[in-house]
Amino acid sequence: MLAAPLLDSSEYAARRAALTRRCRDEGLDAIVVWSKGGHSDSAADVFYLANFYPRFNRSQAALVVPAHGEPVLFMDVLDPRRDQIQVSDVRFAFDLPAAVSSLLAEFGSGSRFGLVGGPALLAQTYLELVRLSAADRFVPLDDAVVDLRVQKSPAEIELIRAAAEIGRGALDAITRAALRPGTTEAQAVAAGYAFGVEHGTVPIDALIASGPASDYYCAAQVPRWEGRALEKGDLFHVDHAGYVGGYMFDAARSLVTGGRASQAQADLLDAAIAAVDAGIEAVRPGMTGAQLYQVVEDVLVDQGVNTPQSELMGHGHGIGLGFEWPFVLPFEQRTIQAGMTISVETMAARPGVGSVYFEQNVLVTEAGVEVLSASDVRYW
Repeated sequence: MLAAPLLDSSEYAARRAALTRRCRDEGLDAIVVWSKGGHSDSAADVFYLANFYPRFNRSQAALVVPAHGEPVLFMDVLDPRRDQIQVSDVRFAFDLPAAVSSLLAEFGSGSRFGLVGGPALLAQTYLELVRLSAADRFVPLDDAVVDLRVQKSPAEIELIRAAAEIGRGALDAITRAALRPGTTEAQAVAAGYAFGVEHGTVPIDALIASGPASDYYCAAQVPRWEGRALEKGDLFHVDHAGYVGGYMFDAARSLVTGGRASQAQADLLDAAIAAVDAGIEAVRPGMTGAQLYQVVEDVLVDQGVNTPQSELMGHGHGIGLGFEWPFVLPFEQRTIQAGMTISVETMAARPGVGSVYFEQNVLVTEAGVEVLSASDVRYW
């Protein structure tokens, strides 16, 4: 599903043209974009520009986008779907640093190149690339592609809306199962995954905690849920994310198994929802991630609840082909702009009660936001 060519070829051409303009503005001869398989965050940049996703965790790909001329895609996969790749010049090489360096040598001495590596460029690969091409010829441009990715085109927005709709269905399946005493955490996840896969989702994860372990963001390491049976009165929270056509949904809900919350549980649940709702209401183009963080945090403080891991996890992030800026953190000075898709989220806790988690996905517009993940939020 990640490799499906759901966007028109003109969309990819426009993206590469924007990167070419950045290349010329920086006075560079080419920009080298590096990606690797294993996770969307490490594969997203080449996928965004060429619709190629490195298949395995060890697989790599490099796209060379020159200031003048056609791009070249290098890969170490023998049998890609060439009809889906949106670059005409595709070259196979076991040794990607050597192959890329050989092409860069054709630009001549004194040429300078932007390097987009981010989480995808392994130290060994970088050192080999530098050894073959000379370090002083590379200019770090790790954010050059994500700077393009954060503001979505109309076609991308439609894909993200579709992802959010399927994500709502998957999340509803998890929560409906978790409302029934005796259901295990694993069975709740299975219900959501079954719905999502049937409707075209590639699940990323479902992070769950419940009952005595509800104070944790998730109770287990791998997998991120346990096999415990849910009991009547348990607090249960789930943060579920997945891809549809390569684009993310990422939402969270909390509930009380059995559907009847104590007053203390209801107050805690309402506090988390109120904080996220306040954040959504406040979102406007031009505000910083830090300003949005403070809106959510202030509501939680006013409600008298603890905010575990707020400064570490924040109260949201951009979403698209992966996790993108702006991050809703106390030090994030990058601004929110119309056309971005972001999550607004929080975890709230009270001693002796437990913790709850709530997250919504929104599209930022000139007038405010459109909530993409709207579904039931109160199950008590």
